[in-house]
Amino acid sequence: MKIERFTSLARSYGANIDLWPVEERSDALALLGSSKVARAVLAEERLMDDALAAARRHQEISLWPPGERNAALVRLRTNVAARIAPAPSGPSRFGARLFAHVRGLWPDLNWIGLSSSGGIAVAAGLFIGMHFPSLPASGDLLSTLQIASIPIFME
Repeated sequence: MKIERFTSLARSYGANIDLWPVEERSDALALLGSSKVARAVLAEERLMDDALAAARRHQEISLWPPGERNAALVRLRTNVAARIAPAPSGPSRFGARLFAHVRGLWPDLNWIGLSSSGGIAVAAGLFIGMHFPSLPASGDLLSTLQIASIPIFME
């Protein structure tokens, strides 16, 4: 392995050779044992890794008050465990399952009800309009503003 390739891998994957691609590790270890420049590159990358880890710890401390991180993890684990726990079965759960099934169908039933009621209203309007002609209109404004009753409701 050439030192340029070693440097590129060290800058990409860091100082921990166990994180490097498997096919490159043996050549890197051989070069590390024989080259002073490779050891210097790895030492420089180790300093960079330590600086990044310190910055990450500092950021984590600034985001979470002391003790709050552990409490948040406990809450998260408890909620996840409660969600994946098997639901109790039995006669009391049958009603809940039936309700959930009907509730899952509700959006479809909502659209069916809306469309059928709209269709009935249109059909009723057409029926009334065709079978009961409108009253003759007079030319004055006052008669236009008066409420005209439909003859079907007058009988």
